[in-house]
Amino acid sequence: MKELEINHKHICGAWLNWENWKDQFEAAPGLQNLPMLRDDSWKDFVRFTAEYGLARGIPGKAKAGEAKPALREVQCFLRGKDTQWLASTSLEEKSDELCSSIKKMPGFDQEKGVKAQRSLISKVMSMSEPDKYPMFDHFAREGLGDVLEKKYKKYEDFKDDFDKVFENYQGKIKEALDGFDGLIKKSGFDPVADNIGFQRRIFDVALTCSPEKSAI
Repeated sequence: MKELEINHKHICGAWLNWENWKDQFEAAPGLQNLPMLRDDSWKDFVRFTAEYGLARGIPGKAKAGEAKPALREVQCFLRGKDTQWLASTSLEEKSDELCSSIKKMPGFDQEKGVKAQRSLISKVMSMSEPDKYPMFDHFAREGLGDVLEKKYKKYEDFKDDFDKVFENYQGKIKEALDGFDGLIKKSGFDPVADNIGFQRRIFDVALTCSPEKSAI
């Protein structure tokens, strides 16, 4: 197993991400409690899909200054799901189900659609329960694959290894956080250092910022 560095750069990246989406990450667990899935939080959901590069996987074209109409369908679909749905089906099955609800939208591509929705759903799951679900994207898969010298096609295999390796690195993450404590206090922000979800975000950033990667 290759060694992964955990440093202040990774803490800063995770911290900025956490502060930016604090109301989502710290909401009560479950999609039904995730603020951006509420009908009155439409703008937050649009911002989420834009910032995480997820809008490109949604069919249709957006008019100037507007979001793609299919995003409404996606938001409504996710809002109607519960915690049992998150735990009882594979990510592939979840993606297929979501794609079935938007496949009639103009410009829908089944093959690209399932792959794109896999990423979107995993990120929503991680926002909802950051202490349980890692985000499944290209950089995270490659980063963990570099550490374990493996390749990932299934989310469930990726998640199992993410959980195991995170536990091995949790001590290093806490040490790095202890060294960062003074700067955090001076800044006036609370990094929720003891929050497991936040520590897992640090680990995710470390994976996506490994020397072989060019972006978070």
